[in-house]
Amino acid sequence: MMPESQENSSHKERHSRHSSHYHGSSGRDEAAYMRKKKQQEKESHRRQRKMMRRKKKEMRKHEREQLIRKIRYLFSFDSVNHFIERRKMILSKRKFYWKASARERKKKFKNFLNRFSWSRIIKSYRMWILEMKKDWKAFKARLKERRQMRKMARQEARIKFRFYLRFYGNLFSSIFKIKGEYFKILANSTFFYILSHITIYLVYQFITILVAHQYKLPTILYYYKTAFPTPPTSPLWTENNIINTFGSGPMVLFLLGVLFYFLFGIVKKQPGMLKIFILWLYMQSIGYFIGSIIAGTITLKYLGWSLAWMGALSFLPKLALLPFLVVLFVIGYQSIRLFIQTSTNFRLIGNLESIRKYLFSVTIIPYLIGNVIVFLTKLPELHPYEILIYFSMSFMIFPFMINFRDYGMHNIATYRKEFKFPVKLVVFTIVLLAIFRIWLGYGIHFV
Repeated sequence: MMPESQENSSHKERHSRHSSHYHGSSGRDEAAYMRKKKQQEKESHRRQRKMMRRKKKEMRKHEREQLIRKIRYLFSFDSVNHFIERRKMILSKRKFYWKASARERKKKFKNFLNRFSWSRIIKSYRMWILEMKKDWKAFKARLKERRQMRKMARQEARIKFRFYLRFYGNLFSSIFKIKGEYFKILANSTFFYILSHITIYLVYQFITILVAHQYKLPTILYYYKTAFPTPPTSPLWTENNIINTFGSGPMVLFLLGVLFYFLFGIVKKQPGMLKIFILWLYMQSIGYFIGSIIAGTITLKYLGWSLAWMGALSFLPKLALLPFLVVLFVIGYQSIRLFIQTSTNFRLIGNLESIRKYLFSVTIIPYLIGNVIVFLTKLPELHPYEILIYFSMSFMIFPFMINFRDYGMHNIATYRKEFKFPVKLVVFTIVLLAIFRIWLGYGIHFV
């Protein structure tokens, strides 16, 4: 027998050995467990493969047995008897169907022969001839209608062509017949048009320069544009600066156009030719405003930049510019009455021919001559933006070529004073054009 102290010590030594052995062999046990697991998986795969092989063998055996049975059946007497019985059944069914449908076949054959009988053929021929006659009559009627329609269209086209030949022939022949007072009116209106163009152009550019000066943007005024030497990457160019700088000029011109319209209502019964100058200012300001919208959206310059920064070009495609051209046409149509009211003598607008001469000498010819002179002064710096503005303004002049009436004659104030050739106006306009071209050719700097 051992004492209690020795027993306790021996028990502790055993426990320490057991624990050390267990903790040291944990990695080995896991490796052995993984090996066993892999072996079990391999055995399960082998069993599955064996099962699949057995099933394939059984299927092949079954197919072989079926083939053997079919071959034995084909070479046996049972298959021959079955074939004979089946053939008898088919033949008996055919005999039954033949007996039941014999009468119907006879009826169909008789009807088929009746189709080729002489009486039937004659009837069908007569019916065909009647149908052909009806169709021929309808065809002739259609041809007559078409011929009549073509004749009517040709006659209408000839009448319109002759009318337009006479009408526009008289128009253009009246250009060479403008003499006396009409020629004096033409000279006044032409130089008033050039003066109105210079004033409207300078107002537009000076408004742009003033707004740019508020934002500390340096500018250079030329006879064809206002230049901005500030680079586009400069921090001076902000969204508000661009919108206000390039959008202020057209808005001021629109307000000036409304002002000139009401001013003409005050001055229209006064003597003199200053009324024509006010009307040209009205036409130029409105035309420049709407024309700058059209030119800006097409060329993406000047007003187009402000419209782009405002986001207006996203919902304003180029096809949406047609209503603006219609507005210009309507303004020009309504302005015919105003230009007729500038006459100071009923003798100048007594009939349609005199009205035609007066409108040609007041609007159409001055517009053409004035634009030619303006374009010559701006060469070679004539940009598409300005060309589009003047092209859009032509829609205001076009109604003067197609509409001649005597409306507005009751509002005309008559005077016996005869017109004089505007010598002073011609000299002043020529001098102003020379200054405009030479001085602004070097550029005026605004800092």
